[in-house]
Amino acid sequence: SLVLFDRQLAELKSYAPTAPIKETVQALEKSWTDYKALLAGAAPNPGNARKVMTLSEEVLGLAQQATAQLEKLAGTPSSRLVNIAGRERMLSQRMSKLYQARAWNVAPEAGAADLEQLRREFLAGLAELEAASANNPAIREALTLGRQQWIFFDAALKSQGDDKRILGTNVATTSERILEVMDTVTGMVEKAAK
Repeated sequence: SLVLFDRQLAELKSYAPTAPIKETVQALEKSWTDYKALLAGAAPNPGNARKVMTLSEEVLGLAQQATAQLEKLAGTPSSRLVNIAGRERMLSQRMSKLYQARAWNVAPEAGAADLEQLRREFLAGLAELEAASANNPAIREALTLGRQQWIFFDAALKSQGDDKRILGTNVATTSERILEVMDTVTGMVEKAAK
């Protein structure tokens, strides 16, 4: 994941077509450098976990800002759909992160409310993607798979029990499956827009 983020950040940095986007990408790069050092620089511990939560939100905010700037620059209906599909990937990972942080007692105070808000955002995005008139049969099929995977992921997020390791593993694996499916959908929507 670290290598992939580095590579994609380098691509974004070399592409940044406007001064405001370049500024956002530079801020993202600085924040990412701090975040990456924390992720790879020490053994996991509760103190660093709280810092990881804070820096991950900072990186996410800047990445979302750059995405919104690029979507606005493109100015097409398909760019919005590509952004929504890509955002679904992020939301799945963010829900998983927040679930794990709550299990480890390092989540922000509003963790439960935040998780519920992310669930609503994911479902709204999925509904918007499913309703898009530009969908071809392959995209509709992929979205159906995404909806099915959501059922498993949502069940994992809501599961209760004593074995936190198994529950956490279920959340992690189902969030990865959602990520894979929504990554496929993002690529398909992007390709259909060309």
